[in-house]
Amino acid sequence: MASALRDHGVVYASRFRGPQPPAMPPLRRAGNRAVSTFFNLLFGQRTTDLYTGMKGIRRSAVPLHRLRRDGFEHGVELAALIALCGERIHEIPVEYHPRRSGHSKMRHVPETLKLASYVVLYRLRGAALLAERAAA
Repeated sequence: MASALRDHGVVYASRFRGPQPPAMPPLRRAGNRAVSTFFNLLFGQRTTDLYTGMKGIRRSAVPLHRLRRDGFEHGVELAALIALCGERIHEIPVEYHPRRSGHSKMRHVPETLKLASYVVLYRLRGAALLAERAAA
């Protein structure tokens, strides 16, 4: 990831760029793909893994102090801010292994619906976010 950041302002590690699909339940794969595709359509990106937990961002690329959300929705807010700042999300493959114990805290269907609504909200608020950035 560090080497990719030399050439790109934003780098996401994608579980879907590897040679094989990740070993995750089909519903989770479908939800990630749906929100990622929806995000790409509205923000002109080409990300395959919007829910990734591995991200590298150059401080000069994105005004991270503008982030306000917590919980799972922070990932959509961050990706929208990246796109609105004119940055392209570059992806590198990462090998995914399911957790060995415990379970996800995410309630996948409700969270996917909520995150899709945040994608729309940030697209609609895009001009306001850009104006805030210009004022900063």
